[in-house]
Amino acid sequence: MKRHSRGLLALLVLGMVAAASGPAVAQQDDEPTTLRIAIAGDENNLTPYGITFASGKTVDLINLVYDPLFYSPYEQDPEPVLVEEVETSDDDRTWTLGIRSDVTWHDGVALTAEDVRFTYEYFFNSEQGLYSHHVNDLPFIESFELVDDDTVRFTCQEACPTFPVDPGAHIPIIPKHIWERVTEPQTFTEELPVGSGPYRVVEHVPDQRYVLEANNEYFGGSPLVDRIEMPIIPDSSAMFLALRSGQVDTVSRVVPPESIAELESAGLEVVRMPDYGSVQINLNNQRPPLTDPGLRKAMNLAVDTEEITRTLLADRGQPGVESVLDPDSPFANASLRHTYDPDEARRQLDSRGFTDRDGDGVREAPDGEPLDFEILVSSVEAREVRAAELVGTQLEEVGLTITVTPLDPVTLNSRRQPPNADDVRVPEATQTGDYDMYVTSYSGGHFHFDPDGLLYLLHCPGETGFGAYISGYCNPRFDELVEGAASQGFEQRMDKLAAAQEILVDDPPMISLYFPQGTYAYQPQAFGGWLPKVGHGIIHRQSFLPGERDGVPAAPDDAPGEPGGDGGSWVVLAVLVGALLVAGAAALTWRRSRATTTGKGAGPQGPEID
Repeated sequence: MKRHSRGLLALLVLGMVAAASGPAVAQQDDEPTTLRIAIAGDENNLTPYGITFASGKTVDLINLVYDPLFYSPYEQDPEPVLVEEVETSDDDRTWTLGIRSDVTWHDGVALTAEDVRFTYEYFFNSEQGLYSHHVNDLPFIESFELVDDDTVRFTCQEACPTFPVDPGAHIPIIPKHIWERVTEPQTFTEELPVGSGPYRVVEHVPDQRYVLEANNEYFGGSPLVDRIEMPIIPDSSAMFLALRSGQVDTVSRVVPPESIAELESAGLEVVRMPDYGSVQINLNNQRPPLTDPGLRKAMNLAVDTEEITRTLLADRGQPGVESVLDPDSPFANASLRHTYDPDEARRQLDSRGFTDRDGDGVREAPDGEPLDFEILVSSVEAREVRAAELVGTQLEEVGLTITVTPLDPVTLNSRRQPPNADDVRVPEATQTGDYDMYVTSYSGGHFHFDPDGLLYLLHCPGETGFGAYISGYCNPRFDELVEGAASQGFEQRMDKLAAAQEILVDDPPMISLYFPQGTYAYQPQAFGGWLPKVGHGIIHRQSFLPGERDGVPAAPDDAPGEPGGDGGSWVVLAVLVGALLVAGAAALTWRRSRATTTGKGAGPQGPEID
């Protein structure tokens, strides 16, 4: 048995002392502070089962309200949150955790080890796209045992040496006394959430705003900001207009390169950092002729990711590569590079029988059907629409016809869903949705740092992972490698993951476009305690908790504790502007006009990692 004691209370005390010696927040002692953070979309009542992934900060918002066992999921050795002691079996299958006894839920009920045991078993039995696969797929937890009032024990089917990261730092702990009566968790979206985290939700007006207030009884110390108002502004242009004009203090989106100078000249601080993010075009590997790996390889050869990155990001990102993972990820095979060679793309297309038989400039497949494809893209993501257009132009130069179709996010998500998604567990979905290809972004580290990220996304559908929700990719040798890596520690799995990424170079499931740098802007007079954190940006739980902040810019000494301005009218204005711009963006098409539908869904139907 391996025992790992964690002096959590001592660490917290030291953190508070450090904060007291050099306060990160400029505020008057007796004045409450309010921070205004614009988010991109509504997350229903902000529970783990109601989230929609529309805000741009889904995981970080959940972690303001709920506590995980460890934090952060984007570190190989995450710090304990609810855990005081850890014991592991010699075979790394069994993890025994001592749970803190000084934690209460927002309604005053004590959090216990039974809540932890209940949470993991609840996620195991109730499908939830973001979290359940961390306990009922990889790892597969076969027993959930309450040892005593303060101790819980989990046993995995196979070795799970990375348990503190996955699932320990991913799963938010939920209160048994609330959720044991919830039999349909996806529809449990009316009540405000009850968590144990540093903030409680006190108001939610659907599609308009959230209001969070500090949990001053939080065991990790009173949060640095008393109140967080989060207006919902879906359109990126309207969001940055609100930021630049001072209507909000920061936003959930990464700052586009073309806006950086303008924001800095307006007095905003801009933070630049790695972000574990990517933008790519997922190809439907189950829809002929995209079933042909030679066609997918030729399409990759025809796309100049360096030129696309320069055009869209300037020097604020890195070009895409078929190995899929962000080059800054510790699991990325850094030796791999994308090759842009349109002449070789034409030769490969010719050799696979994709030729222009009728001389109209468009190649046909061996069955005579023209290579005519549609790229779906979110209408509210202007840069991704432009990326799709650039890819379309480059693919047309080698003889394909491409139509870019912007759709509202709800319609786009519904087109991506497997047709049998509602009838089976996530890993058992085997058919891809109704699309040729679509643009998507993986941000916030959830895929690029996850030690099993490649398996989840790209394993053959039907056994493990959620490949049918992504692209339907299937390569048995790739599966063998990522399955073997899943039961190994961080260092031990590197060779297998590197070899798996080499397979993707010649058998690519997608077109990886670029890895954007994390660039975040904020009003320095409103709050100076931002803690840049790779995979999270600046909006995350540790930015609001007391602790040391070496090297983080502080607000001016005379900064007021609360931003000025009307507390309500600006929200209405920003939302109205956003709604108008969204309506205009949704009408955009490129080359062909396509009808689209709009509407609000209750939540995602399957896994999402954006």
